[in-house]
Amino acid sequence: MEAAKKSAGEHAASWVQYLGMTVAMLGGATWPAPKWSIVAVGILILCAGILWARRARASTTAQSAEGAREKPLDYARQRVTEALERTRALRATAESAELTAIAAGAEAIVRECVEAVAKAQEAIAAAHGFNAYAEIMTPFAAGERWLNRAWSAASDGHRGEATHSLDRAIEHIERATRAG
Repeated sequence: MEAAKKSAGEHAASWVQYLGMTVAMLGGATWPAPKWSIVAVGILILCAGILWARRARASTTAQSAEGAREKPLDYARQRVTEALERTRALRATAESAELTAIAAGAEAIVRECVEAVAKAQEAIAAAHGFNAYAEIMTPFAAGERWLNRAWSAASDGHRGEATHSLDRAIEHIERATRAG
């Protein structure tokens, strides 16, 4: 599945890293007598890009878990319930929907619901303990695997396997709604 989209800061940081790598390569391209000062500048630019990307990623993670700060377990339960509703709705249309729509729907549920709970792990564990997080995430992760399987089957043109995988995803996500 496609990874979650990069924030603007992460995207810009990637370009800074490319620039740093390019400068370092140009400095070293004069082999056997590389221009070490240019290589060093390139490495510094690359390191700055890495630090920028880490900060941007941390900021994105903090924003995505914003709802998890005050009532993290409630936040997780809301995302799990949302995933269940959306998976049931997707399954209700799976017999006649375009296979690309099934794949896109499964991917969106994983990206917007499952990943949100996973990103809120620290807040949930800090407020309620890791066991509370694991009670919800264990069956939810199994549901995620079945959603990924539904995506894969739909992408490969296997409607029967896609609908079966959605049924299994619903079973596991229902279990996650009862946990905690």
